[in-house]
Amino acid sequence: LFRTDANGTPDTGLGGVEGKSYNVGVPDYAYGMALDSVGKIVMVGTDGSGMEKYALARVLPGGDLDTGFGTGGIVKGGFASGLKASFLRAVVLQPDDRILAIGYAIAGAEENSPCAVLRLMPDGTPDPEFATGGVFLWKTGAGKLGHWLYAGAIHDGRLVAVGRRSDAGWMVLRIWL
Repeated sequence: LFRTDANGTPDTGLGGVEGKSYNVGVPDYAYGMALDSVGKIVMVGTDGSGMEKYALARVLPGGDLDTGFGTGGIVKGGFASGLKASFLRAVVLQPDDRILAIGYAIAGAEENSPCAVLRLMPDGTPDPEFATGGVFLWKTGAGKLGHWLYAGAIHDGRLVAVGRRSDAGWMVLRIWL
């Protein structure tokens, strides 16, 4: 994580020139981030520890992991049983700081792999009011592989996610929240 001051110089309060790093698994990758209503940073990606799991971390404005989120500031998991891997690529926050993370999973056969939307409460627990246990899985069609890459919340209470389907290029999914 790297932050600059208004004039473009490295913010010494967040690791300076080298920034700050967080170990959520080896290898681990962060792909998206968002700021909540009080300036906490939510990051999403994968933990990469053998059985690929999604990972989220929340960091306080000063750069320390937020211990009020998940376990020690980190949430890891899989979207559903029977999936080989679960990945997160983007994140947006609702006005009430609930977390919407967008990604995809790898099933036994790649062409049966679903796209995923994960909604968590501000403390990192799955939102029981969203889909099944906080996870919405969507197969893009027989023999199609979808990878969600970006997301954006819009003002009328809907999430719009865009990505790429292996055979058709871009695709868009809109979900009422």
